[in-house]
Amino acid sequence: MADLPTLLADLENLKRVRRTGAREVQYSDGRRSSFGTDKELATAIAATEAEIARAKGAGGTRNVVVRSSKGW
Repeated sequence: MADLPTLLADLENLKRVRRTGAREVQYSDGRRSSFGTDKELATAIAATEAEIARAKGAGGTRNVVVRSSKGW
């Protein structure tokens, strides 16, 4: 997993590429990726956002306790 600043930079690159209508992105570490459709690019953006959330500690599992009574 990449560090948070790298993930944030990659996300901005993906969003910039999507706004411009291009289909190829160059990441901060020199890698390049090509996307055939906008849907593939949107999926990459969503995956990067999820990875950022995990890196920040968000999106973990939560425990929910449900208590009920008959109302008496």
